[in-house]
Amino acid sequence: MTPSELDNGVAWDCLKLSRSTARFGLLKFVSKFLANDIATGKIMARRNRRLHSNCPRCGALNEDNIHVLICPSAST
Repeated sequence: MTPSELDNGVAWDCLKLSRSTARFGLLKFVSKFLANDIATGKIMARRNRRLHSNCPRCGALNEDNIHVLICPSAST
């Protein structure tokens, strides 16, 4: 990739290609993940949809976006 292909560290051609071939569900997840709005324990507790913010898979306290990616639980 050449410097002319980058604008502020973003390879716009690659981004355009990946967004045009990705499924809607993945695009929706990525948008919500980047906006810190996926249904993590923290978000669901704040919305009063859960009594606690623990991870439902492994029980870790205060489940957040990063925990979703690194959760040690084998379930999906």
